[in-house]
Amino acid sequence: MQKILNKDEISAISQLILKAKNIDSKLVKAVMIKRNWVNCPILEVSGRMGPAEWRRKKVDSVEEIYNKPHVKIRCLNDETKDLDILLSNEAETLYTVEVKAILYGIIWALHNEMRQIQMKNTNEVVVKVANGVYKPSKEKLRFDLIQLFTTTKSAKNGLKMKLERIDETSARLKFAAKLQIEESQFFKKCHKEIENLKDKLKNES
Repeated sequence: MQKILNKDEISAISQLILKAKNIDSKLVKAVMIKRNWVNCPILEVSGRMGPAEWRRKKVDSVEEIYNKPHVKIRCLNDETKDLDILLSNEAETLYTVEVKAILYGIIWALHNEMRQIQMKNTNEVVVKVANGVYKPSKEKLRFDLIQLFTTTKSAKNGLKMKLERIDETSARLKFAAKLQIEESQFFKKCHKEIENLKDKLKNES
């Protein structure tokens, strides 16, 4: 004889079914989020000072980038988006070039209409300040711009981003990118993105 379930039993079964559906939807969402991060562009950025004065010598234009402070941006998924930026300030430091590397990497990602990226850099202190672990004692304005994207507000600013420290740079950073531009040219090329960043920062303050 078939047993008829009472109201309490029916309610309990309904709750179990509902919980199972919620677990499935959360699991699917978690898998999709992880998949998006795995498949998104990976940018490796690095600030370099160039060789010491006594090591400098006349070289052709392709290698000239190594004779002054510069920023290297490498899109590990697409080398056509690799970029080297020759900095205009000869008084840059090892710290300032790394901060610029991260900021210019963000601007370059926006310029190339990337919506989600993983960014990697070897400087532990700069990465921690950029991620809000430490407060900036210098370069505050640049860090304020960077933190528009390294915080939970990043999605509304048009670019989801994870910034991580790495121990070693990839082999691609040892060579010059095909696209090499002066810092002033970079500003002109990415003028729209830079102005948008300034506006977003004003709205945050």
